[in-house]
Amino acid sequence: MDYEYVCPIWCRKKRQERQAFFTRDLAHLLPTSSGDLLLVGDFNCVTSPSDCTGKPNVSRALSSIIRGLALQDVYDTRHPQPPYTHYTNNGATRIDRIYLTITLRKRKQGAETIVAPFSDHSAVVVRLTYPYQNISPKIQ
Repeated sequence: MDYEYVCPIWCRKKRQERQAFFTRDLAHLLPTSSGDLLLVGDFNCVTSPSDCTGKPNVSRALSSIIRGLALQDVYDTRHPQPPYTHYTNNGATRIDRIYLTITLRKRKQGAETIVAPFSDHSAVVVRLTYPYQNISPKIQ
């Protein structure tokens, strides 16, 4: 049976703690069987200097995980500059992300970043189509 697995992430700000999370702890949160995966949350780092203004906080460990799991950023390469999700006096960055499998990416209807009044981060939202399954109740 196919399923979707959502893995919410909140990474620490300290580089060493994030590195340990990506290289050691994250594997325990991921499913052991096949299925589609959404890796979502506040990563407190970026995968490219183009994802921020100011001093970049690039994580090679996160990039390696994204490649290893064959995940893709919800914002595709056709998007000129995905919106930043966190602003400080030192700049803006895209530390809040959604990564998904290729199968889910094909079902994507849209993605946007919206203001979240309860947080100092913007929310990233993705809309996916849900495959229709003809399920009829059993009548006895």
